[in-house]
Amino acid sequence: MFLTKVLGRIVPEFTLDSGIKFDMLSRDPTVAAAVDADPLCHTLVTAGWGLAMLRTVALVFEKAPQYALTESMRQIPYRIDILIYLIKVV
Repeated sequence: MFLTKVLGRIVPEFTLDSGIKFDMLSRDPTVAAAVDADPLCHTLVTAGWGLAMLRTVALVFEKAPQYALTESMRQIPYRIDILIYLIKVV
């Protein structure tokens, strides 16, 4: 994260591969193949985008306590606590 913060300010256009593979986007192999075949889809990200994402995640965590969870949000079956932990770590 340190490198993202530095490069995001100094060289925001610095671009690298995100490491995301198209087959990670869906369990359906035809969806992954369609995304892979789409010339407008790519896996590149810039340091400026990374810095914006870090700032956005920090803002979400800062503002989250101001909002109450709805009943439908409480019933989400996924382990949100693990996802939030991973966001903080990454």
